[in-house]
Amino acid sequence: MVKRQITKLRRFADSERAAVALEYGLIAAAMAVAIIAGMPAVSSGVTDTFGRIAAAFTP
Repeated sequence: MVKRQITKLRRFADSERAAVALEYGLIAAAMAVAIIAGMPAVSSGVTDTFGRIAAAFTP
């Protein structure tokens, strides 16, 4: 059972699909870092906007 899994893993690692999967993983990680890094700049603007909207509905 374990030997069969190792064989499948080696075949996958040698295939082009593994390289493509790794590239997509790296792209997703880079996007996540960029989004997380940009959140502080956006959050204050969103907070202010929703504060003004809430104030407009307050009698």
